[in-house]
Parts: sequence; C-alpha cells; structure tokens
Amino acid sequence: MKTPQIRFVFYLIKRSTLVLLISLNGFVLSSEAWSQSTTDNSASQTNVHHLGNNSENLNRQIVDRPSPVVTPIDSAEVGAAAETLSRPDQIYSTRAVPELSNIKPRIASASTTPIAGRRGITNPGQTLADVDDIRAANSRASNSRVNNSGVNNSRANNSRQSTQASVTLVANVAEPKPSTPQARSAPVPSPASPALTSAALASSASTQAAHLRANSPASPTAPAQSAPARSSTAQSRTAQSPTTQPPAAQPPAPVQTPAASPSADPDYIMPPQIVPDERVPPFITTMPLNGTVISHLTEWEAVSRFEFGDGRSENFGFDGILRLDSEVEQSLSRDNIFTSLQTGEYLQARTVRIEREVTVSRREPQTMTGLRIQMSLTASCLLPDQGEPDDQCTYTPGLVTDPESIDPDFFVPTRIEQTADFGDVVTPESLAAMARPGFQLGANGQEVGLDLIFPNTGAFAGNTQSTEASIDREERFEDRPAGVFSRVRQVIRANDREAVLGRTIRGNVIIADLDNLLLNSAVQAVAEFLPDADPQIEGSENPANTNINRNLFLAANNTRLPEGSLTIYHAGIGRAATPVTFTSLEDLPSAHFNSIWIGLSPVTERSLSREIRYVPTGPTRITTRASGEGGVDSNVEFNSLVNEQLFSTNELEDFYTQIYLTFTRRDVDFVTSTTQTERTRFYPHISFTGNITSSNDIFRYYAGIIASDEIKAYLGLDYTYVSLSGWTFNAGAIGYLNPDRDYYSRLWGNTAYRIRFSNTANLVLSTGFVWALDQQDGIDGVTLDTQGSNVNISARANIGPVSFGVTNYFGDLLPHSIEDTLILDAGVRIGNSVYLSGYFAPIDRNSSRSRYGTKVQWRLGSDYNDPTLIFSWSNYEYDYGLDQAGNDLLVDQNVFSLQVRLGEPPNPFDPRTAEQLRQKVDQEVERFQQQRDRVDPPAG
Repeated sequence: MKTPQIRFVFYLIKRSTLVLLISLNGFVLSSEAWSQSTTDNSASQTNVHHLGNNSENLNRQIVDRPSPVVTPIDSAEVGAAAETLSRPDQIYSTRAVPELSNIKPRIASASTTPIAGRRGITNPGQTLADVDDIRAANSRASNSRVNNSGVNNSRANNSRQSTQASVTLVANVAEPKPSTPQARSAPVPSPASPALTSAALASSASTQAAHLRANSPASPTAPAQSAPARSSTAQSRTAQSPTTQPPAAQPPAPVQTPAASPSADPDYIMPPQIVPDERVPPFITTMPLNGTVISHLTEWEAVSRFEFGDGRSENFGFDGILRLDSEVEQSLSRDNIFTSLQTGEYLQARTVRIEREVTVSRREPQTMTGLRIQMSLTASCLLPDQGEPDDQCTYTPGLVTDPESIDPDFFVPTRIEQTADFGDVVTPESLAAMARPGFQLGANGQEVGLDLIFPNTGAFAGNTQSTEASIDREERFEDRPAGVFSRVRQVIRANDREAVLGRTIRGNVIIADLDNLLLNSAVQAVAEFLPDADPQIEGSENPANTNINRNLFLAANNTRLPEGSLTIYHAGIGRAATPVTFTSLEDLPSAHFNSIWIGLSPVTERSLSREIRYVPTGPTRITTRASGEGGVDSNVEFNSLVNEQLFSTNELEDFYTQIYLTFTRRDVDFVTSTTQTERTRFYPHISFTGNITSSNDIFRYYAGIIASDEIKAYLGLDYTYVSLSGWTFNAGAIGYLNPDRDYYSRLWGNTAYRIRFSNTANLVLSTGFVWALDQQDGIDGVTLDTQGSNVNISARANIGPVSFGVTNYFGDLLPHSIEDTLILDAGVRIGNSVYLSGYFAPIDRNSSRSRYGTKVQWRLGSDYNDPTLIFSWSNYEYDYGLDQAGNDLLVDQNVFSLQVRLGEPPNPFDPRTAEQLRQKVDQEVERFQQQRDRVDPPAG
C-alpha cells in the first residue's frame, strides 16, 4: 500500500499557479513548477505598461491654456489625446518593472487566502505578509517555531541556506484585473513579489520546507546568506524527518533579509530605508520641473539648438538638467502607515528670451531734386559808416553751407555759416578774385556773397532704377543664460483606505538680467521660510494597502504651471481613496490635488518706433546749370532785399555781381522703417491651482497674480473628458485684470472623435474654437490687428508608420480671428530611427504665414534619451499690402533649425510615459501656429 500523500495547493496571486506537493516522506517540490512560474511571470511582465500622465501636460504647459491629460493646441491634438486614453491595451496597465510593488512578502501556505474584500484586483497585499503576521512572527521568534521540537530545528540546520528575496518597501499603482470566471478561478503570483525573485526561485524543495517551518523573522537560525540549492528529491528527503509535519495553524512568516527584519523601533514595523533606484517604479516619481520632465532615475539631459535663416539673427540656445542627488526612502510605521519619501537636488541651465526686435522697412524708389545757389553783389559804399567813398561794399551777407552738416538721412543742411555782414568793405584782392571767371567768394580768407547747397528740395516717385516699392524684414533675438538650483521633496503616505501625496519644490533662480533683481531676490529669500507640503494620514489596525490610486499621481502632474516660468516654491497636497475592488479604471475613485506655486514669469513689454529716411542708390546728376556775372556794362540785373530795404543794380554805382544756379537729381529710396521691440522681464508670480482627476475627466481651477508694473490678476477653470468610446471634450475660460497681448481673457472648447479601424490604423476627427475677449490690440497708441481667436476643424488618418492630416481655420467667424487657412501635413516613420514630416498650406489669407516646411528626426536608438538629431526647415511669407502702383509687397524668408538632444539613463520613465513624450504634435506645425499668431509691425 502506497504511503498516503497530503497535497497542499498554494495560489500566489498574479499570472501563474504554484503547486507544492508535500509527502509524508518529505516535502517534494516540483522544479518544473518553479521553472514554469518563472517563465510565465517574465512573459507577463513584457506586456505591462504605464498609462502615465499626458506628455503635453508634462512637457509644455501653455500659459493659461488647458493642460490636463489632454492639452490641445488645436482640435487635432485633442484627437491624438483621445487615442492616448482609449486603447484597452493601454488602460489596463500598472507596473513596468518587476519587484516594484511590495512592502513585505507573503509566503504561501495551506491557509493562504486573498485579503478580505480585495478579491478580483491586482493587489500587492495578496502577496505581502499582513502586519498581524509580522507581529505574530515577532512573538513566536523565541518560542513556538524555534523551540517547537528538536526535529524541526534539526531540519532547519540541516537544510541548505536559501537565497533570500530582499524586502524593499515600494509603492504600487492600482491596476484593474479582468473579473472573468477564468481569471478569478486561478489567482496568479504578483510579478513584483519578492517571494518570486530569481534568488528565491533557485531554492530547493528542502530549503523551502525548512524555511516554512523554522525561519521566523527573529529566528537566530534564519539564513542570512544564500547557498546552492539542492536539486534532487532524494537530498530533500534526507534532510528531513519522515515523522515531522509542519504546524497547520501557524501563519506564514515573510521572507526577510537582515536589513529588512522587523525593527525593535517602537515607531516602525520596518524603519526608513533607502530603496534602490531600479526597485522604484518611475511612474510614481515622474514630475515636471521647470518645463523638463524628470523621474528619480533622471541623471542628466541636454538639448542644444541653433537657429539661422534669411533676415534674422543666428541664435544658439540650450536647456539642460543635472541630478546632483536623489534617493527614495520608504518605511512602514507601527500604525500601518506606509511612507515613501523622494528627495532630489537638480541643477538646470538654459537660455531665456530677453528681447525680440522686428524691423520692417518699406523702400519706395524716388528721384530727389537739389539746388545750389551761388550769388554776390558789390558796389560803391552808400550807407553811413561804410568806409570811404571810393571803397566797395557787399550788399549781401556772407552765408556758406557747411558740407559736413548735411543730414545723411534727409539730405538737408543743418548748419549755415555767416562769413560776412551786409555792408562790409570788400578788399581789392577779393574784388580782383571775384572778377575772374567762375564763382568766387573772395580772397585771403575773406568770403562775401552766398554759397548755399540744398541737396533735397523735393522728390517724386520712381527713378532710373525702379518704379516698384519693396519690403525688407529683419528679426533679431537676444537670449540670456539662466540657472536654477532646485530641491525636490515628494512624500507619499498610505493606509488601508486612502493615500496622500505632498510635493514640494524649492528653487533658487539666477537670470543674467539686472531688471527686477532686488525684488526677485527678496521673493526667493522669503520663500525659503515657507513650509514643506507634508500631508498626514490616520493609522489603522489593518495592513497598509500600497495599491495606490493612479489618479493621485496624475492629479499631481495635471497641475497648471505657467509656461516659460521658473519655480521658486511649489507646494501641493493630493488625496485619493485607495481602491478595494475594481475591474476597470472607471471604477477608480477620483483624486484631487491643490497647490501654491510661486515663481518668476515672463511679462513682455512692447513698443513701436518709426523712422523715415532717404537712402541714395546712385550719384548726384547735374540736370541744369545757369550763370551770369558782370558790372555796369553788362546786362546782368540783381536785386538784394535786406531788412525790408531793396538794393538794385539799377540804382547802385560801380557794381559787380555773380549769379550761379545749379539744379541736380539723384536716385534714392524713401525708406519707412517700423520697429517693434519686445522686452521681456521676469516678475514674481503667485498662483493657486487645483484639480480633480478621475479616470476619464479632469476639472481644473486656478487663480493668480503677476506682480508686474501693471498688476495682472486672473481667475480660470477648464474641464476635459475622455471616453473609452473615442470621444474627447475640452472646454475652459479664463479672465484677466489688465490684459495684454500675452495674458488675456478667453473662452475655448474642443471636441474630437477617434475611429479605430485596426491596431495600426485609425481616423481622428476634431473641431474647436478659441474666443479672445480682450486681447490688447494697441501698442504706443498704434492699433495692430490681433489673431487670438480661431475656429477650426481637422482630420487625421494614421495608417501604420504613415499619417496624413488636414486642418482648416475659418476666418471672420469670431472677432480678431485667424483668417481662412487650409493646412495639409504628412509624416512617415522609416524604421525605428528616422521620422520625416512636412506640411503645406495651399490656402492662407493671414498677413504672416508659413507656406510649407519639413522636419527630419533621427534617433540613434529606441530609448527616450538616446541621442537625437532634429533638422527643420520652414518657409515664411509676410504680406504688407500693395504699393502705389498696385504691386504686392511680400517678404519671403527661410528659417532653419538644428537641435541635438541626449541624456542618461537611456529611459528614465516607464514605457508608456516615454512613448507619450516622444509622440508629441508635430513641432513645426505648432511653431507655425505660434509664428502666425505673432502680428508684425505695420510697414509705412
């Protein structure tokens, strides 16, 4: 008769089933079962992804535009966001890295059952030791399990030491588990369970049996280091007594390393300990920092760019971040509060735009006329006190134009020198010189008579070179370096019912610009005394549930942060209920996050200046010359009116006169230049912002004050809804006190619908509007048109590696709107490294427009931080109306950009977040949108 066998079936929750066969002759562990569970576990991990926060919300927060999970620039982007949030294979996702979601391991036993109320969800608590187990293990350490029997101790000592799984306290993100009968009938072990690490999987049957029976956390016989596991059943039987059975009622003891053993500290079950970076999921540490997305894995990132082109300055810019220090510390308190504390120090350096200057010059060909007058009149002295009767006197003052004083812009004299007075006696030498042919002013330094030069006596349109006007446009940028030293502190606390998150960022900002230096420095000094965000949570007798609601992290990253601003202080607190049981993300409770942000925000002051001038394009030509000179015997007649007294050659005796007139012409351009200068200064900005984030919608609210020369206060809110059926909706409003061209009140709304044809093909239809209510349209008293409003409709087809898009803007539907515009764009991915895209605008009635452009992106690898080279080219056209002859005044310019991006480590984010950050809306289309909204100064 065969010896009866007792079979214990252990279910470790998540993706595989482990069956331990325990015989009366000894523990028999199927090595095939261990191997299969390892294989299944690894395979399951390859399909795990994070549904991280939207890249647009993390990578570029647009000033006062909605930037939750969906942050559309236009409706096409809303459609892209719908695709992001509506794929089932992306909805059901949590961990991307194994061994990331445990506080403490649970070893399966005959009495192991899922935690009450948590069946049907992926919960690390199902594979973690309950706090009661740890407490029980502490109490049993010195009696029942160690002193149970000599046989038991003998077995523990004879058993080879097993490799222990390190216990690291790591938060997990709740994921739904499909509640099908098949799924519920076969619980599978969590991929993150330390009990299933490679070291533990290598343990032999006898080793595991000895551990189950003799290894309590406080047991002096607990193995502290690994040893080769026995692989044969015979060895296992030899190491155990055939008459000894494991205690049936004993709860399981967790696998522990000495460093993670239950602490004697009265405050902690497990005291604070530093968690290795690779054991912490990046999803819970991902956050935006001054426009750069980081996680605890980020070591450094750098982006450099060089822009050049027609009619613009060459500009080099950079943006980089360097991690100085970073760590994640986690613990479990006696009252069952799990705490994860992330700290870090980062140094950022970048260039910021300080000034932009656009000069538009209108050139009109003209012909300038000129005149030179040379005259003198001498005769016998007739007035009293004018010398002797035989002397000759001048009857004109001596006036001579200084050639050096002729204005180079208007060609008019600015200084005429008086060389002689009316009635001065003329020397014989001067009289002799004046009698010679040609005009003479005198001799030996005496100058009498008039020699007046007037290069510009008027102008008329056209010249010998051209009759058509032209336009020149020059754009100049000035960037300055800025540095930020940031300290990041994020704490997460969780009990069995809810979790809280506190995020604090402190920054010390230095900008190479002396404007507002004292004010900005004072704000930074005061901010150092503001408290950290340190939310508290109530303890409980129940074990902490580290299946933290993913909406809590999304809410923290959905915070509205001003675009282009630098953070001095940011403190926010979020809270979310922890799910107990759920089957889809729609069942997740919503999370809220409220914060105060203090920083430096750019405020642009604009001014207009106008300049007119003549620019010569040819030499001076003499068109007519007339002259005559002589005395009483000639037919020359000359009249001189001085102080209302008329002196005529008909009345004067012994006179001599010179009269020379020269008429000239010159080809010139009449140039009217208008310069718009944008001077950007950074001012203190305080903002309160909050949001309520659920699995399919976001409601945000915000208010703030910018302490510029003219105080700007604002109040706004926006709402975004994304359905699993493919619909996306977004609407919002913001109102400003003292609006300008950048910060102004507006309403907006967008909707999109995504039609899925297959896993690699879909169509996104979208429409939207922006209504600018009070955008400033005047600069220095000059009214300039604005284009803050728009109404658009778009469609985008994605077919494998190829995408096609069409967007149409309807003009004149809203005031101050973008004019009628039709944009076609396409993109294609070549392999895993190269992406080509381009756009063309066959219809564009805006005065400033981009007609076509292209971009090439080359990534040397497949990871997020692999070196990437981006080259773009855009053609811009500026329309300044018609000239006097009815000809178009157009400026055509080409702008080029070269950008290099790289960083370490290759991928500091979970796969889903990294993919979102890569798949952004085409930057050239966005740049074209921004350029078009920028109205140029008037020409002429």
